[in-house]
Amino acid sequence: MNQSSVFYIKKFQHYRNNSISTFLDMATRMVHLRVGQIVFPGGKEVPHDTRKVYIQVLPAGDGATAPLSGKDLLLTSTFWSFRFYDPQDTYIVIVITETLQNGTPNEVCRLSLPLTWFTVNAVVRSAFPMITRTPDLGIPMAYLDVHITDTGALPFSAPLGPLLVTPAWKIPEGHSGYLNPQQPFPPVPQMHPQNPNPENSNEQPIIQ
Repeated sequence: MNQSSVFYIKKFQHYRNNSISTFLDMATRMVHLRVGQIVFPGGKEVPHDTRKVYIQVLPAGDGATAPLSGKDLLLTSTFWSFRFYDPQDTYIVIVITETLQNGTPNEVCRLSLPLTWFTVNAVVRSAFPMITRTPDLGIPMAYLDVHITDTGALPFSAPLGPLLVTPAWKIPEGHSGYLNPQQPFPPVPQMHPQNPNPENSNEQPIIQ
């Protein structure tokens, strides 16, 4: 075997090893997200399945939709799990929509969160103001559990961890009880089914 052949074999082995390492990293790097509640000022009673939440991870583009119940305090039992590669350029995007009478989903508020705000291998529980088209009614506030893992841990099985940025917003006192660190939340042993074709899945720009 000549030197040229040896060089290309070593180069191929290096490429293969790097590819395997990258694949294993992708398999264990997950972000799990649960919407504890969304305080929705001025919310009105709407028909079942009219109001929904869409959650997406960018730039990967994966996303899924779940129905919301409630009027001025929105709830869902769904949680979301996404793979990601580079936390430095990954965002969580959350969009609330209401279906119009003609069946078209209408965006009412949204939120974009960099993954770098959250402690890795911990569950971060915090509240975030959403960008709304009707600020005169009040600012919607999303109360979230975010669990980023690079070890393949079960969703929400990690201990509580801090938000890595100092919030520039205030949390309304009337709903801050959700953020009580003593409030338990059990590990989730399996994934909930997710909608592979959410509305406007390719039309969710990042808002920073």
